[in-house]
Amino acid sequence: MEPVRRLLGLSQKEFEQKVHDEGGDWFHKQLKGIDVDKKIGDLRKHMITAQGPDLDNTVKQLKYLQALKEEKMAPHEAYMMSKVPVIPPVFRPILPEKRDPSQLMVADANKLYAHLMDTNDVLKTTALESDRGKHRQMVFHAVGAVFGMHEPDDDKLKKQEVKGFLQNIAGVGTPKGGFFQRKLMRRTQDTSGRGTAVPDVNLGMDEVGIPEQMLWQMLDKVILARLVRQGYGALAARELVDKKAPVARAAMIAETKSRPVLINRAPTLHRWSIIAANPVPVQGKTIRVNPFIEKGMNLDYDGDTLQVHVPIQLGAVEDAKKMTMSQMLLSDQQRNKIMAFPQHESIMGFTLASQAKTTAGGPAHHFHTRAEALAAWRAGKLQLTDSITVDSEKKASLEEPTSEDASLSAEDALFYYPAENVTGYGP
Repeated sequence: MEPVRRLLGLSQKEFEQKVHDEGGDWFHKQLKGIDVDKKIGDLRKHMITAQGPDLDNTVKQLKYLQALKEEKMAPHEAYMMSKVPVIPPVFRPILPEKRDPSQLMVADANKLYAHLMDTNDVLKTTALESDRGKHRQMVFHAVGAVFGMHEPDDDKLKKQEVKGFLQNIAGVGTPKGGFFQRKLMRRTQDTSGRGTAVPDVNLGMDEVGIPEQMLWQMLDKVILARLVRQGYGALAARELVDKKAPVARAAMIAETKSRPVLINRAPTLHRWSIIAANPVPVQGKTIRVNPFIEKGMNLDYDGDTLQVHVPIQLGAVEDAKKMTMSQMLLSDQQRNKIMAFPQHESIMGFTLASQAKTTAGGPAHHFHTRAEALAAWRAGKLQLTDSITVDSEKKASLEEPTSEDASLSAEDALFYYPAENVTGYGP
């Protein structure tokens, strides 16, 4: 143990020899004899003239002693222990393997505890007097292996790559093998989705069209939670969600209205590569976006994909609500510019719509459906500036807007038609 070795002025070889020959009683006596305040004063004086490795050793001792003083602990209390704590079974489970239930998966802690108990029993009961030093060292190393300060001495455990607590939490040599990376970062997330982006001008600035099946998968847990809060049992709620029952779908729609999603366009090069939007259920398998999103995300429609993530905690949801496009329109204060504004097709649409009101003569062309209006335009029977009327339709898709006998230009009819059925824009 590094602090003990330095405070007692021992090399690594001398430390191991003391463990072998003297045991815990010697270390307890030596640590108890340290006057923390006096030793801190002596080390500070010595630090003035110390150099190189001697200075490094002095500084480290000062850190150890000052930490003890802040915690109001004596060295023998902080660095000695007579009992090894055993964590609850829930944190060291023994479970049957999925592929072969007859085989058990035993947590590393169980193996290390068993090795420590066996080693300690040998020291207490069967070890010869001439071998007690060796067995004392083995017990010391077995305790260190449980805590993860070094590898176990047992060859079988080494072959199984068994790790102690600190090694499991922090990783060995690199954080990539630690608990956070292994259990959280590498785990497949069920609150995220991915899809190809397509434009849809029917969507509002703060909306994104998410395929309904993707929404069911991403919002599964929060839909269940909402149903349970409404009084359904957990199993009953699970069954309703699996069947996509009306009450479950109502819960899903409620979640989409209260919980924005985060949209990420990789590579994430700047802050506008991730924005929030209110999800709108749509048919198909593509993610639909308002064209206003294109510039900030450097997005085009030649196969570019978007990742969608659902914020879960209340704080994350509130943060997401501040990240919608309308909330960030004036966020580029350094350049004094708005972040999204009408361009290209939008400007052309505004221009043609204004011309339709001033130049169109005679009665408007009448159509029963938007599909009829689009077919007439494709057949050359309409100009983009002609006025038309379309009968109100029952909402054909989950996101398609309706109009109560609205008077639209042919250009309006083109842009309002569902994106996946439009074969082209313009004459």
